[in-house]
Amino acid sequence: MKKIDEILNGVSCMAIAGHVRPDGDCIGSCLGLYQYLRDNRPEIQADVYLEDPRPEFSYLPGFSEVKTSCEEKAYDLVVLLDVSSEERIGVAAPLLAKAGKTICIDHHVTNTEYCEINHVEPDASSACEVLFGLLEEEKISEPCAEALYTGIVTDSGVFQYSSTSPHTMRVAAALMEKGVPFTRIIEDAFFKKTYVQNQIMGRTLTESIMLLDKQCIVGIVRKKVMDFYGLTTGDMDGIVSQLKNTEGVHVAIFLYELEPQVFKVSLRSDELVDVSKIAAVFGGGGHVRAAGCTMSGSPYDVINNLTLYIEKQLLAEEEEETKIHVLKVWKQDQEKERPDSIVVELLQTDVEGNTTVVDRQTLTKENQWSYTWKNLSTLMRWSVSEAEVPKGYTVAVTREGNTVVLTNPAKKPGNPDGEVNPPSKKPTDKTTNKTVKKTTDKTSDKLPQTGQLWWPVLVLLFAGAICLLVGRVLRDRKEEKNR
Repeated sequence: MKKIDEILNGVSCMAIAGHVRPDGDCIGSCLGLYQYLRDNRPEIQADVYLEDPRPEFSYLPGFSEVKTSCEEKAYDLVVLLDVSSEERIGVAAPLLAKAGKTICIDHHVTNTEYCEINHVEPDASSACEVLFGLLEEEKISEPCAEALYTGIVTDSGVFQYSSTSPHTMRVAAALMEKGVPFTRIIEDAFFKKTYVQNQIMGRTLTESIMLLDKQCIVGIVRKKVMDFYGLTTGDMDGIVSQLKNTEGVHVAIFLYELEPQVFKVSLRSDELVDVSKIAAVFGGGGHVRAAGCTMSGSPYDVINNLTLYIEKQLLAEEEEETKIHVLKVWKQDQEKERPDSIVVELLQTDVEGNTTVVDRQTLTKENQWSYTWKNLSTLMRWSVSEAEVPKGYTVAVTREGNTVVLTNPAKKPGNPDGEVNPPSKKPTDKTTNKTVKKTTDKTSDKLPQTGQLWWPVLVLLFAGAICLLVGRVLRDRKEEKNR
């Protein structure tokens, strides 16, 4: 479909509708098309169906004529705007069965193409941007342009989201040339908040939590809190974006409770995570950097299920290699002596705790005691075990970032090399939290060392001296009393 006028011939009545809980792009695209028909095809009787459009968009032409409940009516054509799937159709869902023809105009990458004609541009910033390309630009009036500009501004985050393209800016410029009051639209549609909206945003930010090594932030609003403040679902807009603005955060999750144990989930991310794939797992959809879904269960269940998939994507972005580096290999009684080589194993541990050896390598002085394993599954936990170490030598394992190092776990005071006899406490592998096997000469542990015998003797001598002194004092006092 190149232009929408192609399919309007022969249409006498049509319905225009959007998705559940309509946002600025949904309302703007529906009212933009409605105004375009009023201006250029007055012979077509058009109705707009939206589920309780939010009052902050009441400045748009045609807002007061929106129908919020479905009528038993058969339309020649039903146009759905900004609706990614049939499940997300709002109040107009019953109209599809009786419609002569159905068209979907959308920009969601997760669109399921459920209509007869589906015009989807996933790279577009908004449904309004897609709709602009289907209209005759010279026929767009100022009221129509105002609606389309509203949708582009709200869905692009005032041109800051990754979906904003040079074409988006050119479309916005063309609409500005129609005379739209762009400053007022941006202020009213995007930035302006009511007092309670600011209150709930502040409370959510204050009570938010950080997960996944502070790469993910979560905010939750329960139903009882919404009722306390007298909030609607529309008052939740903007909170998830503000959460995402937190430094160091790659993914923001915002939940608000629609009914007991049922949550609307909003997801925002940067280039590391595709949240549309995560939302799709739970029956939702959206864009690569902004998506949503509805989930049931406790907040903890919802968060755990979401972070499982988020963590997988975050881990997949790490370097696909694990480097093993032997910093210290030492002998108990000859600290500076090293063997000529050491064999280590690379272990793969699955989520059930089953461990298998996937590779063995010989580390030598020639290769600087290091080796790199490449193309490992980043979704598994990896560790290194000592496989063949000469008798009397010990190797310990720690992990730093994406590098596993076999290193001395303790430092000897006053020794600049930091090489000491291994401590009695067994070192553990931080990646698996399992004890690392050690090959040591334990006969020396069973006998006290020479340096461990002198201090008990001193204690006994000191105690004996005190007893002699007290005895002498008591004897002297007794003699004086007898005199």
